[in-house]
Amino acid sequence: MLLLFLSKDGSEPLALPKAEASAKQNFCAVARKYRRVVSFLYGDGKTTYREKKKVLGLHGDTLPAMAMNTNDGRVLIYDEPDFTELQMEAWVRRYLGYDVAAQTKGAERRADSPKPPKPTDFGGEKLVGDAHADAFAEGVDNVTVLNTENFVDVVMNPHKDVLLVLQAHDSKDCQEFYKYVKRSADRFIELGIREMQVAKFDVERYVIPGHVAIQYSSLPAVLMFPAKDKEAPFIYLTGKAKAQHLMWFAQEHASFRFEFPNEDPHLTPEQYVMKQEQLKEREERLREQEEQARAAAASEEKEVDDCPWADGCDGDDDEGEDEGGGEGEGEREEGKASQDGKEL
Repeated sequence: MLLLFLSKDGSEPLALPKAEASAKQNFCAVARKYRRVVSFLYGDGKTTYREKKKVLGLHGDTLPAMAMNTNDGRVLIYDEPDFTELQMEAWVRRYLGYDVAAQTKGAERRADSPKPPKPTDFGGEKLVGDAHADAFAEGVDNVTVLNTENFVDVVMNPHKDVLLVLQAHDSKDCQEFYKYVKRSADRFIELGIREMQVAKFDVERYVIPGHVAIQYSSLPAVLMFPAKDKEAPFIYLTGKAKAQHLMWFAQEHASFRFEFPNEDPHLTPEQYVMKQEQLKEREERLREQEEQARAAAASEEKEVDDCPWADGCDGDDDEGEDEGGGEGEGEREEGKASQDGKEL
């Protein structure tokens, strides 16, 4: 990938100094010629991507600046005196080592060749050519970018378990989903699981080779190609699809077996410890709330037990009424006896 760093993102024509605006224009012109063999990208190297620029060995403050990050891990710094289209193109051709122009023209004549996409803007960085617009912001080191030419070599490699993500570059759902794809790819590398390869394929820009009969009804779509089982029917992921689900799905179907260190493989060791601490704190809060609720209930029961009229208060009144009733009965019986005596 060839990266051009500017003092601003270049989203407005008048935002860049004249020299940088010219460099950006020439950069895009070279990108249109070689976009099928090199990914071209430009972005803000003064603030947003200052650290990314340093990682590539560009430590000075002079802009524009340019460097290439190759697939085999090398970093090549552009050291020409000017950023003319002629010098940029000659520098790219020296890196490639052969006449790319003739090959590119042949590729352009293919019937299934998609039209060159317009530079894409996703929040400040611009991507020209075949790579995805999330590549610069998210990083592509651990996610293999596929096209029609390299699809079979990567996906059907009998020495690799391949987790394949089908996506579309202009889909908001796919853009949002990519963070889970990248997280899973990064964690596989961090865990030392080298036999697992995470790859993505843009179905709007490229055509899946005809003999690989992959079908999908919606995007993004996730498939697993185990190293020892590359034939149809293919294995699709259904249900939830966050980073941990991608990793569990890959683990379940991988030919090269491996184990995760814990139940949350998508978390780094630091994140896992933090999660456990948060869960412990939550359990303690719930336990305290339960204890407080039991104490409050016990206090209410004690207040009822200590009430002076809780037992027998109503019984005393009834007893008085019963005694009064008894005296009335005696008077009535005595009166009756007297009346009976008179008659006698």
